[in-house]
Amino acid sequence: MKSFAIQQQATVNADAGSWAHFWLLVRWHLLLIQKRKTGKVIPGCLLGVVGMPVLIIILAQLLNPVVRTGNHIAILPLLMWFTNFALFLFGSILIATMTCILVGSEYSLGTFRQMLTRGASRSQVLFSQVVALTLYILALMTSIFLLVAVLGSLTSLYIHDYSYLSPVLWRNIGLSFVTVAVRLLLFACLAFFLTTVSRSTVVGIAGAWGYLLLESIVTTILLGMSMQLGRPAIYLAAILPGNITTTLNQYVILMLFPQGSGISGTFLAGHSFDASLNWPIVLLIIGAYVVFTIGCSYVLYTRRNLDI
Repeated sequence: MKSFAIQQQATVNADAGSWAHFWLLVRWHLLLIQKRKTGKVIPGCLLGVVGMPVLIIILAQLLNPVVRTGNHIAILPLLMWFTNFALFLFGSILIATMTCILVGSEYSLGTFRQMLTRGASRSQVLFSQVVALTLYILALMTSIFLLVAVLGSLTSLYIHDYSYLSPVLWRNIGLSFVTVAVRLLLFACLAFFLTTVSRSTVVGIAGAWGYLLLESIVTTILLGMSMQLGRPAIYLAAILPGNITTTLNQYVILMLFPQGSGISGTFLAGHSFDASLNWPIVLLIIGAYVVFTIGCSYVLYTRRNLDI
């Protein structure tokens, strides 16, 4: 009933002010995401993927008698490393799937046509959904990071590990949040584009999952050809969406968990492409991907008939 009331307010009062109307549409899309099962299942899966290793690490530290001697690892950086890794690896798949389901259902249920017939413009409907998905993903990530940060800080306090008081550590945690958010939002944009092109949930999901597999295969081929082609093959592999976000995340991983061996080295093995791809270049390429996917989605959505 609440979402219906907001929809009525957003559509009937379409001429009351473009910005006010736009944010009403954003709010309505957020309520739809929360109302649907996908908006509950995906967060649960992400929480499970992150929560299980985090709880195991915390319990191992609390039950280990070695911690009483002060001979223990810095728990909060380790927990944040696992959170970063889990969201970075599994979050891309889950967020892309959620985006495909939510966007595809708008076509199958005729919600887009309903909004347009009640006074909303196509650009308002499209971009309000993009903003709503962005806010939802950021809120979900913020909740997970805050939960892990609180648990890690309390555990650190209990075992007398005061590394969590370091401002540098919290700066690195913030950077970790940003790099993971960039990756998830980029794959959400890709899923949004694929679903807009196909206007099908199934095709969108298949395309998003297929792209992740295809990128892995192409990366392997290009890196294997680097002996013959030299740096161009490495650069081409490095600027693919998944790899470019990995490059961005590497900087933070090394700051958050600076040891060059062990768990950090295991994660970085096979993922490093070229140090010359610095922050500005990486961010510029990622921005270009976002503009391309959302721009193409806008062109297709505004010029095609919505009848399926």
